[in-house]
Amino acid sequence: MTLRELKYVILGDDKLSDKMQRISGASDKATRSLGDHTTKLNGLKNKFTEAAGTIPVFGSAMGNAGDLMTGMAAGAAIAGAAVVGLGLAFRKGIAEASNFELEFRKLENINLDKSKKQIDELRDRILSISGAGYDPNVISQGYFDIQSLTGKSGAITEYIVKNQAEFARATGADINNLISSTGAAMRNFGFGPDKLDEYNKSMMGTVATAKITYDELAGVSSMYAGTANAAHQSVSSANKLMALFTTQSNIKSPEEAATKTKTAFQDLFKKSTRDSFKAIGIDLYDIKNNGKQIDQIMLEVNKKFASKTSAKAMDELRNKFAGNEGITALLNAAMMDTGKLLQFFKDFDKGGDGLEKMLKRS
Repeated sequence: MTLRELKYVILGDDKLSDKMQRISGASDKATRSLGDHTTKLNGLKNKFTEAAGTIPVFGSAMGNAGDLMTGMAAGAAIAGAAVVGLGLAFRKGIAEASNFELEFRKLENINLDKSKKQIDELRDRILSISGAGYDPNVISQGYFDIQSLTGKSGAITEYIVKNQAEFARATGADINNLISSTGAAMRNFGFGPDKLDEYNKSMMGTVATAKITYDELAGVSSMYAGTANAAHQSVSSANKLMALFTTQSNIKSPEEAATKTKTAFQDLFKKSTRDSFKAIGIDLYDIKNNGKQIDQIMLEVNKKFASKTSAKAMDELRNKFAGNEGITALLNAAMMDTGKLLQFFKDFDKGGDGLEKMLKRS
């Protein structure tokens, strides 16, 4: 069923449904009638065959006639199947249109300030995007999520949905999960549609370096986004810490890594934590009084640990810190080999370099 036909089904009134039902009923009647004709043709063929057996001169001609009748019967069967297929197609189209209308109604209900013309245009835009190979129900849900989470609508919402649907298809991620997590990130970090490529590259870097899939990342990223933003961190910095945590042997799942990321950022800029960092010579703010990003902080901590020559000295340094389990996990991760830690952050940053190439391939 084409988009034009689907649109006609969706926008039509009840009379259209009645007509479709009558067409579907007519197809059943036509099929029964064609079946009766097929039975009669087969019977006539049998009688001619008997005649050909008793009148030799009749045999050759009747063989050809029999073939003709067989062809007529086959043609009748094919025509009947085609009519049945038409009826089924109409029924399927009605069902699909009904499902879409139910999904679209959620979006319509958060746009009650819009005119009927604007709602019809919104429906048309969703069906137009779906023409690129997407389920219209999925696209409608994507619109709903972005508008609900960000308050944006119109062309901005369309751009976000199309961009993220394309990215999800290229990565094999669930479209609605990815669009929903994008909306949550835009709300928590306050970035606009012009930063979507940067956001997607951060996701690529996370999946490239962490023990996590795109769908898992979409499911857990909102757990720490709010506290990360409050701790002056960018999307990539927040994802870097979570990604690093997934590689630690004592952290068993993305959910656990996300929880520790959340709690680490909760305490990171508290006065007691800042005082602990100052006690070992690390200021969490730069000379412009901006909060440092987590990779810079961890590399500075790593350097302090690397300067200690004994396990006892390292324990003494670690004991200077007060904080929750997230801060403890941060310090443990910062104690890894300096070269490996630095390489991890470099690999993360390079993880999104192939975004344009990946999108072209999809």
